[in-house]
Amino acid sequence: MEMHVHAEGQLSCIEDGALRLQTKDGRWVVPKGRIIWIPARVRHAFAVVGESASWQLLLSRSMARLLPKEVCVLSVSPLLLASLEELILEQQRERSQKRIRALMAMIRCDLERAKPHPLGLQIPKDAVLRKATDSLLLAPADERGIDGWAKELGMSRRSFTRRFSEETGTSFAKWHRTLKLQRALESLAAGNSVSDVALELNYESVSAFVAAFKRHYGSPPAQYVTSDHSAAGA
Repeated sequence: MEMHVHAEGQLSCIEDGALRLQTKDGRWVVPKGRIIWIPARVRHAFAVVGESASWQLLLSRSMARLLPKEVCVLSVSPLLLASLEELILEQQRERSQKRIRALMAMIRCDLERAKPHPLGLQIPKDAVLRKATDSLLLAPADERGIDGWAKELGMSRRSFTRRFSEETGTSFAKWHRTLKLQRALESLAAGNSVSDVALELNYESVSAFVAAFKRHYGSPPAQYVTSDHSAAGA
């Protein structure tokens, strides 16, 4: 979907495949079993990758106050996932309001304990730095490091690293690693093999890619694509 906005906050859960979300300030790739929170009036666009299944739920203002004021991916309990799915079914069936209220109370309690997970990338506002990040978003396997990009942008190494950290909240190296793993998740969800993805993104070996993916997402890449699991363990 192209850029759009909701008057209410929205929870989206991916049950299969992956979801890529973009705002003017950031980029997220959400694996299955996770929930992404989009606050009210945040303009966003998204695309689904692979054979995907998902659901969305709009939250009232009182429920939205329990969650962060910015877009984030939430690691949640299996109980919360099941309660949210049951709530959607109950609303579709137009069942008793008593049961819906009971589900809402349970959801409210668990939402207060849901923890943001660092799966997003902040996009710099600085027009010069954007030349680097826009290029990398199109070609994550580009192996130019700090010195290469500083030279490309006409900046000193020190100035580049300082401004990049100020704009994105992280180092250039970590930002680039996260981008590559986002692309890896998209490629895996689209049906590509682990070895092909490792080669596509210029990892030294398949084992190096598997280790990096597991550190970031909590599970090895083959398991992430082929088996169901809860975000609570990641």
